[in-house]
This record gives sequence, C-alpha cells and structure tokens, in this order.
Amino acid sequence: MNHKDIAWLTARPIAHRGFHKASDGIIENCTQAFDAAIAHNFAIELDVQVTADGKAAVFHDYSLERLTEGTGRIDEKTLADLAEVPFKQTSDLIMDLKALVDHIDGRVPLVIELKPPKIEDGRLEQAVCAALEGYTGKAALMCFSPQSVARLKSLTDRPRGILSLDYSKSKAEEDLGKADPYALTHMLHVMETEPDFISYNAADLPMPGVDLLKAIYDLPVICWTIKSPESQKNALQHCDQVTFEGYNPDKMT
Repeated sequence: MNHKDIAWLTARPIAHRGFHKASDGIIENCTQAFDAAIAHNFAIELDVQVTADGKAAVFHDYSLERLTEGTGRIDEKTLADLAEVPFKQTSDLIMDLKALVDHIDGRVPLVIELKPPKIEDGRLEQAVCAALEGYTGKAALMCFSPQSVARLKSLTDRPRGILSLDYSKSKAEEDLGKADPYALTHMLHVMETEPDFISYNAADLPMPGVDLLKAIYDLPVICWTIKSPESQKNALQHCDQVTFEGYNPDKMT
C-alpha cells in the first residue's frame, strides 16, 4: 500500500456535518455549520450524493423530508431542482460540492463521505472527483462501500478511507445482500481497496480488524460519532481522532 502524508487528517477534531446546532438555526451540512467549524479551526466531515444530472450534492439523507420542505429522493432531483428546496430551519440552501470547496477555499481540511445509490454505477465518484479538480485544499474521501473506495483509486490521488462498523450487530446487515458481514467488519477487502485511513464506529471499538490493519499498514483511525467529552476521552484510547457533534472539543473539562 502506498502511504500518503495525511497527518493533517488527525491534527484537529472533525466536525460531523459541520459544527451544527439546530436550536440556533445552524443545520447540518449547511453553510453556517461549515462556517462555524472554520471559525473554530475544526476539520469538516460532510456527505455527498449524486443528483439526477450527475452532480455531487452536499446532503446526508437519501430523501428530503427530514430537513427540508421538499419531498422525494436526492438522486431523482437535478441540482437546479435542489437549489429551489428550502430548509425547514435556515435560509441556507443545498450546496453542490464544487460550490462548497470554493467556499471553504482550503481554510480547513474536508473529510467527504460518499453516499452511493443502491445500484452503484460510478457516477458519484466521477462527480466528486470532477468537483474537486483543481482544488488545492486538503480533502479526503471515504465510503462504506468497498467498491466505491476501490473505484476511486483510478480517479484520484487524494486520500481514500473505508467507513465501517460491527455489521454483526447492525441494522445495516439487512441491506448487505450477498456481502459477508465478517469481511466488512474486519475490512478483509483491504488488498482490493487499499485505503489510506479507517473511519470506524466508536461504539464498536476496539475491534481486532482495526487494530491489525493499523499495526500492519500504519493506517490512521478516526471514529464516529462522538457526542460528549467523556465519550471522546474513551474513544481516543482506540483511535487517532474523533468525528464529533453536540459539544466543543476545545472546551473539555
């Protein structure tokens, strides 16, 4: 495996979908949440999905209902359609990834989670890499799908990470199809995917597969999603950095 210099990935806590706080009208994956993270010099984790016209939209849920006044699936809408959909609690609009990276302008690192459609066709990976073309800021890509992480090898030199968890006790197991839960849990696809880092569910750490890959390949390990200072202290016994929300890691007591 080729080692990339990604010390920046673990240098600062990573704000989960930005430094959001819904009670203050700062909604996840929105401009205000990203600006708040920048103001505190936190790295930013964000989610992207492919639109009907092959663009990368910054949004977590596969459907619009939870956070917006719209309905329907992200992948059924064009980018222009999404630009007209108001959020319920903020004047911010759904961003496309190109607009986001232009806005961030390298001020903090980005950790971008790709959320492929159920039938993966490569359009999301292509859209993300196109949006990042020419961007000189620090940005890493990650996904739960080993196929997506492997596909990115031929598309980008940016750091690629595998997201994982203990699939044996996850509700996600019902969506695995023919995939082997044990292989996914312990990332036995590593020779195919060749990840540069691991992002693992903190509740499932420590995990033998994670420890083994870290020992053999010296892979950085980040975890998700930490929601309290106490949980952060516990998590950092098993990983190199946390993805957090709901508190300020710089004000831990």
